[in-house]
Formats: sequence, structure tokens, C-alpha cells
Amino acid sequence: MTLPFPDINIMLTNLEQQGFTGYVKLELYKLDGILFFSHGAMVRSVEVDEAGVHPYPQSRVLNRVKRKEVPVSTYILSSQVVGVLSSLFAFQPLYLDYQVGKKELKKVLNNLEAENYTGILEVVCREGTVYILIDRGKLITDNFTKEYGQILCGSEAMSSFLDAVYKSGAVINVYAEKAQDIDSKRRALEEEMEKIKQLIVKVETGLFKGADIAKVDEYITREWGIKPGVTFSVEVEAPDGTLYEVKCTSAKKVGGYINLPGSSMKKIKLKSGDLVSIRPLR
Repeated sequence: MTLPFPDINIMLTNLEQQGFTGYVKLELYKLDGILFFSHGAMVRSVEVDEAGVHPYPQSRVLNRVKRKEVPVSTYILSSQVVGVLSSLFAFQPLYLDYQVGKKELKKVLNNLEAENYTGILEVVCREGTVYILIDRGKLITDNFTKEYGQILCGSEAMSSFLDAVYKSGAVINVYAEKAQDIDSKRRALEEEMEKIKQLIVKVETGLFKGADIAKVDEYITREWGIKPGVTFSVEVEAPDGTLYEVKCTSAKKVGGYINLPGSSMKKIKLKSGDLVSIRPLR
């Protein structure tokens, strides 16, 4: 259903209180924002566009829907499925357009299990295209029942489908990553996301303002490991999602603002009071 931002916030609060496991999809302009939950806790937020899956802080994703009404959907999943789908950002192609019969498919499945891979197995066969999720080398066979909140295909359906593939063959694609490497990528990602700051736009004024230099507070640049007085580049994301590169330096007592010259604000189509996301570019 289409909801305004205040109602989306209420919905998310209700889902947390109800111990929701699954994901919420926000249909945004040219991309989808997806929030993954497990037992009421938000485990990851991502943006999905034609280029792929990009993890971002929840605040950044929700900032896109302020002052808007957007279509919102909720999907109930098991916690195991949430764990796999929320790791999509880390997957890489292992097999592409690989023709398999009984022996080849068993070889692929044994390799995925032996190497502790988590990912998605796409099977293109007579029945159509089927997706099988793999968690640490094991095929997920969660049961689907009529009871609210229980999901998916069940071990009998999985066995029947694999038997059919063994007999008639299929073309497969596998996108996955080793469990330990997903953890490493997740930690590196979280470190990068901590650098993203949401700041309020304020026009830069004063006799000594730089022609094209923005200013942020010294406490932020210290967190980024940048020395005071150094000029560096930041990526500024406008409320509509457009990204801009802006020259920046540190200043004292700027607080939760980014001071932008009038020329930069005009270029980015910003006004005082807008909320933007910024991160340093190295």
C-alpha cells in the first residue's frame, strides 16, 4: 500500500514490537529500499537498483521517503532466509550458464557444502526458473504451512525437484560467497557505513568563505582520520538520491550542519534546512 513517511515509521515500529521476520520493500524512484528484520531487529538495509545491491544505513534509506508517499510491501520469511538474502551484497558469480546433469549437479552441491558457501542457486529447466537458497553449504528447506509466519518449500519438494534435474539436466547459475568471507565483507562494510553522516544544509556566509569549499565540524573529520585544515573531497547525496562531489574542509562549532557556498547549493539544487548524507572520498 502507498504510505506517507509518518505511517511508514509507525508500521516499522509495530513490526519491531511484533517480532517481525522478513523484509520491508519501499518502492523509490529508480530503486527499491529494502529493510531486513529478524525477530523484530533490523539486521540490514540496502538499496537495489540496476547496478546491484548496495548496503546503506537505515536512516539514509528512510530519508529518501520523507515528504513523499511511496508504495510499501512486507514479506514474511524465516530467519535463515533473511540471513541469506540480506547477504546478497557479498555474493559473487561461481558458476554461470553451466550445463548440469546428475553427476555435475552433485559435484556443484558437494563443492558448495565443502567450501561452506552461502548464496543462491538459479536453476533454469523445463519447469521454468527455480531459485534455491544455500546457507553455509546446506540447501534451505524451510516448510510452508497455513500458519501465519511459516514459509517456503519443504524437504520433500526439494528432493522431488532435484530428482527431476538429475534426470533431465538443467542450466545453473550460482552466486555465493564463503561464510567467513561474508563476515569479513560485512565488517568492512560496517566500517565504511559508519563514515556516512547525515547533516543539515546551511548556507556558508562570512568574509572569508571559500568560493567552492564546504565546511563540516572538526569532530566529524577527526572520526574520518583527516587532519584539521586539510582540503578533501566528500560525496554529497541530495534528497532525490543524486550524488555530487564537493571540496570540503573542517571548521569549529559547525555542529550537525554542512556549510555550503551558495554556488554549490544552486548546483545541487539544495536549500537551507535540507538533510543530506555525506561521506569522505579518498
